[in-house]
Amino acid sequence: MNRRERVVLAYFGGTRVRTKDREVRCEEGEPGWLEFEIEGRVAKRVGPAEPSFAGLPKVRGVLALEWLFRSGEAPERVMLVPPDEPPMFASCTCHRWHDGTLVFGELDFEGEVEGTAREAFAERMPVDWVKGAPAAMRAAFAWAVVARAAREKKIPCSVREAWPRFAEIAEHGEDAARALLDELDELRHGKRVMVGGVNVRVRQLAEHAARAAENATLENATERAEAALHAAGAVAHGIRRIDAGRSLEVHFMFGGERFVTVCDALTLHVLDAGICLVDHAEGHRGDDDLTLDSLPSAIKEAMDRGVLVITRR
Repeated sequence: MNRRERVVLAYFGGTRVRTKDREVRCEEGEPGWLEFEIEGRVAKRVGPAEPSFAGLPKVRGVLALEWLFRSGEAPERVMLVPPDEPPMFASCTCHRWHDGTLVFGELDFEGEVEGTAREAFAERMPVDWVKGAPAAMRAAFAWAVVARAAREKKIPCSVREAWPRFAEIAEHGEDAARALLDELDELRHGKRVMVGGVNVRVRQLAEHAARAAENATLENATERAEAALHAAGAVAHGIRRIDAGRSLEVHFMFGGERFVTVCDALTLHVLDAGICLVDHAEGHRGDDDLTLDSLPSAIKEAMDRGVLVITRR
């Protein structure tokens, strides 16, 4: 007989929540710190709870627009940031949840550099105006400049799309940010980068189709899509049937970024990856090489190579 227990957990959305030693299923709902009643491998939401950081590793950095920046590290999304958003460029202590996700902890004491960075940002000055700004602050500053320029130009941009150009943007300011956005816009609507090539370790479509055909039906498509993303390290945040139920529009998070992908409901073959995967020199669509469970591998390669371009949002 399964024992019932009540625990406070960080819930980030989706149909699973992570405890210290296992993963359990739960009903989908709003993210937050919640108390759950766990029996077996099922967690039932009890209600809101105070954060519990006991035993969680601390991660310190500079916070900007819900992303944490650290010297020499890729930016990471911070989850469960309070509704009263912390000041831009605040020094912050986060905690590493059991599944590796960063959760907001507390603001650290500030020096002069944080306030000076806010003044430079408000005055639309490059970060070089801020004497002694560490690498983490320069990266946070660059992202804030890009995000503001993206709103003004109405050209969407994600952190991992802009990350390879942070040093240039920190040095040259808004001109460099606007140049990046123009390039992204051209890539999305014209010449595109090739990602899904020989360096992406993808499953063979024939093998996947044969395996999927054994138990695949249109009725269980949503459940299979959610399981495929989970197995690949992504978290589904909404799946809806389109094209008379023959296709799925899948919203998910991976590497801190949000993606929208369209796939075949029966085979989970990717129809539109939501990122640039087309080599226009050859006319080859990288989407054609992927299934939903292998798509995160292509996204990770694009992130690692600094060529991520998101086409669906």
